[in-house]
Amino acid sequence: MHNQTRRGRRLRGLMVLAGSMILTGCQWAQLVKPHNPFASPPPCVFAPDVSKEEIIAHLNANASRLTSWRSTKVGIHLKQKGSIPVDLTAQMAVESPRNFRLRASSLLGEEADFGSNQERFWFWIRRSPQPYVITAAHEDMETAQRQLPIPFNPEWVMEAFGVVMIDPSQYTLERLSDNRVSLMSNEVSPSGQTMIKSIGVDLCTGKIVEHALYDARGTLVARAQIGNHTTTSDGISIPHRVVLEWPQAGTTMKMGMLDVEVNPSYTPESMWQVPEIAPVIHLGQ
Repeated sequence: MHNQTRRGRRLRGLMVLAGSMILTGCQWAQLVKPHNPFASPPPCVFAPDVSKEEIIAHLNANASRLTSWRSTKVGIHLKQKGSIPVDLTAQMAVESPRNFRLRASSLLGEEADFGSNQERFWFWIRRSPQPYVITAAHEDMETAQRQLPIPFNPEWVMEAFGVVMIDPSQYTLERLSDNRVSLMSNEVSPSGQTMIKSIGVDLCTGKIVEHALYDARGTLVARAQIGNHTTTSDGISIPHRVVLEWPQAGTTMKMGMLDVEVNPSYTPESMWQVPEIAPVIHLGQ
């Protein structure tokens, strides 16, 4: 009798685990739109000879109205070199210019917490060899990076999630094909290192499809591939699929967002506060 009870508990546990994995997989699958080979392509937003100023004005028109967004249904497929891929569920919120929060969990509970507010950023990974809440002020980013590798750059993340305006004076236009261009920018970090930013734009859809960050030698540091855009009744475009890559760390994170709320009327201030789920370590001090 006891053996049957134990077997029943194991079976129910496996069914819950399978259901959770299927749910996360479904969230990702729902965001991959099927391609209809017989459908006529929509007219392109831009002509192949469009100017840099026209492209940036179009992109900024959307960013100026997309000040914030959030989703309580985020499916994540995480692959790390040397580790077994894992599926997680998450909640995410973004608010211009620096507020960001991503909280991921599994059946075992909370797994990770990444965030940023106006003064500082933080991250916590439950399975990390250093399972602390690591935080630093934005101006101490370079110092903190030398003390401990930071898994994400808050400024770049905000740009990738579409809530930051683009300064035309900082970018040049590189034409890759009739339907694809890149906006290129050279920036010097506080430590004196030159970084190259690239924003890939599809001229037919008029959407940003990629953000990439390179070092001075042209080595890819980070990339965000963006797709499955939807348009609200107010005409605001928002992506529902983002693939983040950090090649040097051997990490890829696929994110699928469902039920995205655009420009929510209220977000509690606690959303942007450093969590107290573990001892806090301040880098850069």
